[in-house]
Amino acid sequence: MKLTRTIIAVGLAALSALSMAQGFGGGGGGRQGMGMRMMGNSKAGLLFREDVKEELKISSDQEAKFQANQQAMMEKFRAQMQNAQGSGMSREEMMAQGQKMMAEGEKLTMDVLTPEQKVRLKELHVQYMKERALTIAEYQKEVGLTADQISKIDELNKKLEQANRALWGSMRDGNTTPQEIMARVEGNNKVLGTEIQKMLTGDQKSKLAAMGGKPFTFKETN
Repeated sequence: MKLTRTIIAVGLAALSALSMAQGFGGGGGGRQGMGMRMMGNSKAGLLFREDVKEELKISSDQEAKFQANQQAMMEKFRAQMQNAQGSGMSREEMMAQGQKMMAEGEKLTMDVLTPEQKVRLKELHVQYMKERALTIAEYQKEVGLTADQISKIDELNKKLEQANRALWGSMRDGNTTPQEIMARVEGNNKVLGTEIQKMLTGDQKSKLAAMGGKPFTFKETN
């Protein structure tokens, strides 16, 4: 049962990349914020936000494709859940399967975007993530991080993920609310960003800022 809950959580995050990208089922501020956190701050996760969709000028045709992809992923998710129950899979295997679903969900979402939308989404992603963008290999390379910097950032990020998993575990045990957890996760994220900033040279900071492109003001979400 515990393993089943694990893949359910990861799989739902994958489906969120599709279902929430077009505001499927509503798109209030708190829902946008929750969606972004569920997706682990991925590029596709930014499409939870109405302000980002407006900036990218998402068309009605793209909205329809998001919805069709979401339905296909839901069906695949249900089938995988049926196979997972009683299969004897290890926790690691379940997590790997869930991560694969997340990658598939993000690819389906990104494939709907035009090349220009992908470029702008990447810029917005860097702006949104700030220094935490440098936990992502693609951005680490573009900024020119050293092997030592990457090692230190990866270690810090690993500790952050462990801390955040423990927070979500406390909700499952009924010890705290989603809102309280989200606030504490945000606090952890800010600490990570501050620590990463301390490691960067002036040139690396300039490169990271340039990667963000034209400045964008994200609307406040609850």
